[in-house]
Amino acid sequence: MLCVLVGVYTYYLEAVGAALDYQADALAPVWYMVKPPAVMSEISQGGFTGTLLAVLLNIVHTFFYAGFVYSVVTLVCARFFKPRNKKDEPVNQAELGPAVTGLYACAIAGSTMMVKIPAAKNPKTGEVIPGVQDNDPFNQVFLRCDRKPIKTARTPESPIEKLQVALYELLAAHPNTPAAVGHHHADASLKDHSMDISKVVVSYMHERGWIEPLARVAGLGHDLDKLLAYEEKQPGEWVKRKDATHHNTYSAYLVAQQPEFVLLPPEDQFTLIMALRYYHHPKMLPINAGERVERLISAIKHADGNVIQAEKASGIVNAQAAVNTTTILESAFEQFLSLVDINAYQGSHNAAGWTKDALEFVIIPMSRIIEALGQFVPGDLSRQLQLNVDTRNFNHPAIPVLKETLTSLGLLMVKNKGKESPTALWDVKIGMKQFKACVLLDKDRISEMVPTIVPKWGMTPYDIKVLKPTLDKMQNDAETEGQ
Repeated sequence: MLCVLVGVYTYYLEAVGAALDYQADALAPVWYMVKPPAVMSEISQGGFTGTLLAVLLNIVHTFFYAGFVYSVVTLVCARFFKPRNKKDEPVNQAELGPAVTGLYACAIAGSTMMVKIPAAKNPKTGEVIPGVQDNDPFNQVFLRCDRKPIKTARTPESPIEKLQVALYELLAAHPNTPAAVGHHHADASLKDHSMDISKVVVSYMHERGWIEPLARVAGLGHDLDKLLAYEEKQPGEWVKRKDATHHNTYSAYLVAQQPEFVLLPPEDQFTLIMALRYYHHPKMLPINAGERVERLISAIKHADGNVIQAEKASGIVNAQAAVNTTTILESAFEQFLSLVDINAYQGSHNAAGWTKDALEFVIIPMSRIIEALGQFVPGDLSRQLQLNVDTRNFNHPAIPVLKETLTSLGLLMVKNKGKESPTALWDVKIGMKQFKACVLLDKDRISEMVPTIVPKWGMTPYDIKVLKPTLDKMQNDAETEGQ
């Protein structure tokens, strides 16, 4: 912008005929201005270049003297005036408030903090300054979590063992925090998930002959900042904090804030922090992080994948074992059928299912059921069954449970025109588009459950064809081998 202004001003001087006078002023000797001979020679040549150099010469001197005056004024003021926030008198210990216990609920917001400087003394009186109470710690972020003391078989000895116990205590103080607020970990708790990951990481590295003393600690701490990212909105309902970043960056910082962390050797500190910080972003890992870090990240990723699959399978088992699951799902299906947008009769652009008057069934993709049914069941059951997710996977683990409920309600049709589906799912064609893994639900039975809903659906303008039973991949492979 300055260059533009200088150029415009020079052009202005040339345009109004004031350039020669301006050059003459620049060539005149003045005691307080330094005028190099080479510059004077160019200015004396005249023209646009001469005018431009004259303007630049004046600007340089203006900036120099303005800076000189500002520096002098600043030094003079600093000599006679003191900062307003400087305190000469020692702080009264009684005014500092109650002693800090070190126990806080997990939170991100800042609060009053005590700042202490070891062996700090008032330079004038020589009295010890106990500390300064800061009631407004500007924009600092404090990551604090309660720890619950636990009993161990023996007293931890090494720095790594002490940090391991510290992480156990963090998890023990928050046993109800879920491993995920959605379906990703079914109904596993963060405590159980972290402990399972820790075991698998140790096993994974042992199988490969990798000696890594930080394996167990890294597994325990890999998702630890979910203690900060999640909050319980109401009993049993966990949500992500609106002011929390995604959980995958703060585990390293939370672990580093534990007092036991500083007991680790510098190399171990670096290895653990790098592994926790970049586990969720391995592509961003610096290339010189070292083999220990790379191996830890590899082990955690392997463990996470296997443990999550086990958690999802366990969630289904837990749902099936609960005595009220069938009752809840039956009620949920009734609500679903009363609201589902068949034939787009509600005016949407994307129908959830299709039927015609001549058909005794309504077709609904199983994926639409999985995506929508979760809103009609309690949150814990929705997590166990991994509902409310966008899925096109035939092998979704909740499908057997949902089919069992549909069968108990008398809704599920497994036969059509002499064909029987071993999976109770069908591939269909609606207009020109094919849909796999759909259910055929008995319209007469739906009319009994929700008497007024079927007439509202009307008819779809598209042709409907039930092509064939849907077979899973293993069945398809078996048929191929038989041929």
